[in-house]
Amino acid sequence: IDNVDLCIALGNAVDNAIEACEKLSGTDKIVDISANYQQSHFILIIKNPVSEDYAINGSFPETTKADPLKHGFGLSNIKRIADKYDGDMSVEVNDCIFTLYLVLKVN
Repeated sequence: IDNVDLCIALGNAVDNAIEACEKLSGTDKIVDISANYQQSHFILIIKNPVSEDYAINGSFPETTKADPLKHGFGLSNIKRIADKYDGDMSVEVNDCIFTLYLVLKVN
C-alpha cells in the first residue's frame, strides 16, 4: 500500500472521528482504531461516538457541514483508495457509534 494512500485514508478517517467527538457535550469522546492484516488484506476499523443514530444513504452519510458543496470529500477519498486496492469501504451507525470499515488488498 502506498504510504500516501494510507495517510490519506487514515487522516480523513481520524479527522472525521475527532470532528464528530468535538460536537458531543459528554465525556465519552473515545475514538477506537484497530488495524489488522488477514489473508492478504489490510483491515482498518475506526469507531467513534455520535450524538444520534442516523440513516446512511447509499455508502455515505450526508455531510453536516454548513456548506455541503465544499465538504464531504473525506469518505469519498477513502472509498477511492479502497477501490484502487480492490478493497471495500463501508460505514454504519448503531447505538450512537459510527463505524468505518476499510479493507485493502495487499499484494
